[in-house]
Amino acid sequence: MQLNNYLNSVQRLTDVEVKRLTDFVNSIEKEMLININSGLLNSRDLAFFNLKIGEAKQLITALQNGGSKWTPEMVKNMYVEGLRFGAVTLSIETLVSRFDVEAMNVLSNNIYGRFQDLTTIIGRRVDDIYREVALANLKGNIAGYRGLYETAERIKEGLAERGITGFVDRAGKEWNMTSYTDMVARSSTMETFRQGTANEYIQNDIDLVQINNVITSTSCEVCRKYAGKIISLTGKTVGYPTLDEIRAEGMFHPNCIHSYHVVIPDLEALREENKRLEAQYYGKV
Repeated sequence: MQLNNYLNSVQRLTDVEVKRLTDFVNSIEKEMLININSGLLNSRDLAFFNLKIGEAKQLITALQNGGSKWTPEMVKNMYVEGLRFGAVTLSIETLVSRFDVEAMNVLSNNIYGRFQDLTTIIGRRVDDIYREVALANLKGNIAGYRGLYETAERIKEGLAERGITGFVDRAGKEWNMTSYTDMVARSSTMETFRQGTANEYIQNDIDLVQINNVITSTSCEVCRKYAGKIISLTGKTVGYPTLDEIRAEGMFHPNCIHSYHVVIPDLEALREENKRLEAQYYGKV
């Protein structure tokens, strides 16, 4: 089996799933921006502005519905792909594992929870825009509308530069709708694939797996530490780091390209060892 070829095909499937979600999110963001900017252009007409903000908030519901549809479809596709990968690396013709509905439901719920974090941030951002413009409108009734126009222009410039969301996480990393969606989608597809693979191995009483030995210029220190290393899926094999332990260190982080496969012996090394043992047996060493 060409391990790298299979993993490359999985990467292509991941790209398809990521594009499917990000294209959808981008289309929603464009519609929201059209509505909000339209309201900002007529911000003095508060009734019209309220209407456009309401239309933007309705799109958040569409975004939630799209995410709830994408998540179980992706989980099913990538979980089965993980099962197949496990079966192929074990050289078995059929999948031993049954379709684990409970495992897939848990994955779907966790992944959709991350997606809901985005919709929550978007909702807050839209509310902030509404409050800021409404307050400036109220002040305009008293002191004139120059401040309202300045507020509307500043918000429009910010939307043009950062999109609807421009936020910094606890680690100091900046995100917008596109970058956050891409991260969630890419991380989730690989996480689902790895879980399917692990379950196939465990069903077949396989505990030791090897992390694929891929290092790039952007690989983090944890990935560099464990790339190519053998680990224990369950912890029952003493002397190897466990899957839970390396995850706790930061392995398989968001956008991590690593997965794992059943330990494939180095056949050349085995041949040399056989030759050495044979020579020793016949007194040639």
